[in-house]
Amino acid sequence: MLYRILINLKLFFAFMKLLPSKDFLYKMTYKNSNHYSEVLKKFDYIICDARLSDLYNKNKRIIYEAINHDNVKLIAWFYSWDNVFFNSVIKRADYVLTWSKYFHDVICKIHNYKKNQIIPVGPLQLDYLRYSKFKNKSSNKKQILFACTYGKDGNKTGDNFYLEEKLFINKLSEYMLKIDKKVKIIVRLYPSSDVKDFADLKKLRNVYLYDYGKIVERRSRNSEKIRFERNFNKKIKQIRDSTLIMSYGSTFNIEAAYLNKLVFHIDFDSKNYINTNFANFRLKMEYLNFLKFNKKNIINNEIYLKKVLTDIFIEKKVKDYKSYSIKLRNIFCNKLNKSLTIENISNSLLEL
Repeated sequence: MLYRILINLKLFFAFMKLLPSKDFLYKMTYKNSNHYSEVLKKFDYIICDARLSDLYNKNKRIIYEAINHDNVKLIAWFYSWDNVFFNSVIKRADYVLTWSKYFHDVICKIHNYKKNQIIPVGPLQLDYLRYSKFKNKSSNKKQILFACTYGKDGNKTGDNFYLEEKLFINKLSEYMLKIDKKVKIIVRLYPSSDVKDFADLKKLRNVYLYDYGKIVERRSRNSEKIRFERNFNKKIKQIRDSTLIMSYGSTFNIEAAYLNKLVFHIDFDSKNYINTNFANFRLKMEYLNFLKFNKKNIINNEIYLKKVLTDIFIEKKVKDYKSYSIKLRNIFCNKLNKSLTIENISNSLLEL
């Protein structure tokens, strides 16, 4: 009972924004610390992940000593586009690295950085796309690639949103069997998904599960397990061979857009929620709004899903849906066409 009361109090104070941020607490904790003073004298810059979770930054002391050090510049790196919307991030770095110029206003608003502190360097995890031998090739295959956005919740908190994705896949399968039975639906599992949780989808005649690697422990101190794609050309070929790609908000959509494929964002209500938290989650996740700017490519109900599938596979109205991918590329990949992210970082440091 006492534990529940404390949790409710914490939630209340957090909602009222009365709790100090992690950034403030670490600042005060290491305000007079000088444990790494001799080490820091040897460097001009310290680059670290912008997130304050122990999973990404174990040593907070050296980070906040660097912030207080007069001769060292701390650079916080928002490695992925959605990291920008995290609450527990470093808010007092000298500079921050982010994907593109479109995130300037977001970082200024949420984390109170000035525009001249924000350096767009490009998306490092998408650099491999520039050198793909499949980049400009076309394909006559007819298939739908569904990229899962959610994995199984290893902590069993109840937020197993992959169940909602399965409901959608069932609907997608049902409609495509009526429209064109020959079209395959490839379900690409989320890195932390358990293939056993999707086994029932194998009963659907047009659905094929794609499990692209052995699940291994990602970090030794917790139970998180994940699979890694070890053959990027195979991944790109999978995108190239698909008529369209869809997901609930996966970075996979951005990769597909860069390769000039039709992309659709699913903002779908199944009408029969397995987990009622899913609806609230979608509304609260501000980062998803970056993917909802073009109504034509946002599928939010069954009627519109049928229309889109009919337009593409029967009416051949592909051009009606192409502008979304172009806009995605402009928002997320505007640095990708110029040079590699690691080169942009190096050049940016030289200019500081």
